[in-house]
Parts: sequence; C-alpha cells; structure tokens
Amino acid sequence: MPVKALGKKFTLTNENLSINAKILDVLRSKSHAYISGEELSRELNMSRTAIWKHVNSLRDLGYRVEAITSVGYKLLSSPSLLLPLEIKNGLHTQFIGRDIHWEYEVNSTNTVALKLAEEGAPQGTVVVSEAQRQGRGRLGRTWISQAENGIYLSVILRPSFVPMKAPVLTFIAAIAVVETLETLFHLNAQIKWPNDVMIQGKKVAGILTELRAEMEGIHYMILGIGVNVNTTRFPKEFQDRVTSLSLELKEKVGRVKIVQTLLEALERWYLVALSHRSDLVFERWSELSCTLHRCVEVNLGNEIVQGVATHLGASGSLFVKLDSGQEREILAGDVTMVERV
Repeated sequence: MPVKALGKKFTLTNENLSINAKILDVLRSKSHAYISGEELSRELNMSRTAIWKHVNSLRDLGYRVEAITSVGYKLLSSPSLLLPLEIKNGLHTQFIGRDIHWEYEVNSTNTVALKLAEEGAPQGTVVVSEAQRQGRGRLGRTWISQAENGIYLSVILRPSFVPMKAPVLTFIAAIAVVETLETLFHLNAQIKWPNDVMIQGKKVAGILTELRAEMEGIHYMILGIGVNVNTTRFPKEFQDRVTSLSLELKEKVGRVKIVQTLLEALERWYLVALSHRSDLVFERWSELSCTLHRCVEVNLGNEIVQGVATHLGASGSLFVKLDSGQEREILAGDVTMVERV
C-alpha cells in the first residue's frame, strides 16, 4: 500500500480530503448495506467516474471498500493510520483539529507546524505523522518515534496573552494527556514538572513547546505532544525509565480515539487559559503532579539543586525548599525524584 512506504512523502490536507470525507460519510451512514454508484453520484453531485476515482484513492489510504457491479459500494474497514478522515469522524471540538495536516513520515511534526504557522495556518491546525526521523524532546533530547506505534502531533495556537504567560500552555497539554489516559483507560498517570507524563515512575508522554513572540504578544505557539502507545521495545538505556500504553494495559491500543479525546481535552483547557484563569490550570496541574511535596534533585546544567518541591510560581516555575530553609525558584531544569535529600 503506497501510503505505508516509509520515507514516501504522502501529504493529506483539507483541500485534497473534502470529497473523500463526503464519500466516507455516505458509506458510513449506510454501513449495513451497499450503496449504488448512481445514488452516490446523486448525493455528491459528481459523475460516477469521479466517484470511482475517489474510492480508489480511499483504497490507497487503506480503506477497504468493496465494489460489486450493479450492486454498489460498501465500506468494510478503515485503516489504523491517524488519517484526518478518521480523526475528524466523531471529533467534538470548535477549532482544534478542524484543519489537519498529515504526512506518513516527517523530520518532526513541530518543524512542519512552525512552517505552517509562519505561512498563516489558522489557530487549531494540527500536524500529525506516523513516524518522525528527528523527533525532538526537551533540552535537546531525541524523541523515539517508531512508525505507527505512537502519537506524534503538534498543534498551532495563537493565544491573546503576553509571552510571559506562555508556560501555562505547556501545563494544559500535560493535563490534557493525563485526563485522556484516565478517561479512556482509567490509568493513574501523573505529571513530572514541567511536562513529562508518567505512569508508575516511567515516562509515557512528553510535550515540547516552541513559539514566536515579541514583548507585546505571541505570534504563534506550537504544542508538540508525543505519546508512547504501542511501542513494546525501547533502547536498553531507556528501558527502566519509559513505558507505553500497550505495556501498561497488556494489549494493543487503538490510537484514533486517543487523539480525538486528547484534542477535545486540550481545547477545553486552552479556553480556560484564554479566560485568564491560569489559577485553575495550576490548581489542576498540582492535583496531578508527582513532583510537588517530594524530595527532588534538579539538574540545571551547571549546578545540581536538591530540596523539597513546594509549589509553582505564577509563570509555572518550580519552587524548591533547600536544607537551609531558603526557597529557590527554578525556571527550567531536569527533575529527578529522590528518596532523601
């Protein structure tokens, strides 16, 4: 199937999907029966030859559409890929995910999203891919992006608040991931400051935010989200620090519903942030935190800070109480929970 050829650039955007989406809507609405080419032609106001051509393009994407002469078409199954047609089918959002850009493989979804944002892509545009050649994490790290096993997506946002409040968007992304895992799988995930999502001490998801801003405002912000879904093998050096949903649940997990629920939760919390209720975001983040009130070691690159994580600052910074009793504000760093300080 051409779409699955690794390295092949196969791009799907709203422009080349609208007709296919309409055809799928009709086929899904009558999934119990065949629908004739004549009826499809009439409902979609296009020739039967055009219908046939678009059905073939759906097949190229992995949709199994049966066609019987003089009987009609029937949708038998949909692909497991994170195609826009699948994500939009049942997505309940106002603007996040209304525009979806899909490529089978990219260097990084954040890189694609940054380019689209520069070109004027609307707020809520989602970039999603099945694999990343150069997936990026915080502090210059690499995000392992095995083909068709994880969720690798980026969302373009254009918030109205000042740049100093931008960290709240990192927090809402982590909250959205945790709430998605609780809603769908009843998993007790937690957040390690600032944006790692953990299950029983192992990382299952991460967030990378990038933005273009000036003193008076944010031009755009990119929320990159990576979730380990069906990955079962990791490099030896990471095995005791990372996990996946399939490892936790002991079964293979469908990804489309996760993406839909995640985008819905993200939009819900983004609207809270836009309403200038960052206090509600910090309160929820604190409830889900596995960092606060714990003994921590924070690697600042040129210094190690040890103490008890006490609370968040107004901009999302982490306050650590040292043995001396002094509180130290941490703006960025790599946190490790420790048994004793």
